Amino acid sequence: AGNQQWEQHLDLGAHEWVNDAVLLADSSVLIIGETDSTITGENDILLARISKTGQIVWSKKIGDSGPDRGLVMKKLDALHVIIAGAWYNEDSLKQKGYVAKMDLDGNLIWNKQLGQACAAQINELIITYEIMALGESVFSGYTDTDLFRSSLDFNGNVVWNEEGHNDYSARYVGGVQYTAMSNGKFFVATQAINPGYPTFPEGEDNIVYRFASYFGWDGYGLGYNGTGQDLINHMIPTKDGYAVFVGFHTTIGGGGNSVFVVKIGDENAFPSNTLPPINPLVDIIENGAFAQVKIYPNPFSESLTLELGEELVQVSVLAINGEEHAQFKATGKYQVDLSQLAAGTYFLQLTSEKGAGVAKVVKN
Repeated sequence: AGNQQWEQHLDLGAHEWVNDAVLLADSSVLIIGETDSTITGENDILLARISKTGQIVWSKKIGDSGPDRGLVMKKLDALHVIIAGAWYNEDSLKQKGYVAKMDLDGNLIWNKQLGQACAAQINELIITYEIMALGESVFSGYTDTDLFRSSLDFNGNVVWNEEGHNDYSARYVGGVQYTAMSNGKFFVATQAINPGYPTFPEGEDNIVYRFASYFGWDGYGLGYNGTGQDLINHMIPTKDGYAVFVGFHTTIGGGGNSVFVVKIGDENAFPSNTLPPINPLVDIIENGAFAQVKIYPNPFSESLTLELGEELVQVSVLAINGEEHAQFKATGKYQVDLSQLAAGTYFLQLTSEKGAGVAKVVKN
């Protein structure tokens, strides 16, 4: 309901921030981030475990003399997590990609620095039959970023690296496993400024690719590009095996940034490249005014029955994309024929003098 349950501050005496977290089986939370509360003022990786009641179970920082970053954390099994980011290498005087295995008490099992001829950092982890570390690198003598990937086994041994210089800026920022079919594939998000394609030089554009398990592109790729910076901030798998990603889109002259939420699938289709792909969807409205309303059967095949009480209610039937398929007014016990709708998920938006509410229904 959005009510604050507790609040906790972890202050080591300087600047601290959190970049990622995982929820554990006991409802405690492991966090990873950074702190500059160090002797040199350079960042160290910050780690902490917070109980479900908001108590700090433990906290620690790890790092070297240079800048170290904690950017991502993923569950490995019931007792361990994998963390990643960047680690300053004193020998090369460069920031290297960093991946480590850690138990739930913050003890490191192993750690690995990644990147041979470049500076690197890891932005995302995909854990399947291996640990896939995705990120970005900068080669000596260059300032633009390049795609970087390293595959590790569960003992921390590097299987192989992907590192090389392109003539344009590109980096990996996200990824999720694709499970709609049992084919071992995954979606990977990239950011790029590529003059060879019809993108815009004012900022990065994003492209989502689908790769097979051996990291070979299978021909599926979707781009969403505006005239300014377009950034994918997070990707999550969906229950039907595809993925949703969220971020922001920028149109110069169009009022600045706008949030986008996009679901991708198998159809090689994508929202418009010129307008934000999200229109006003169904508002998430408090349903208190309709707490006693009954809507059944759910899922339904042909018709729905609504028990609305004595007050007249305006009902709109909306698809997930916000398109209105039906509208009617009803009171009491009312049956509506929705046989013309395609199978899928819909929302009933209810409005009356008492307030407004939303109900989710599924048509078989």
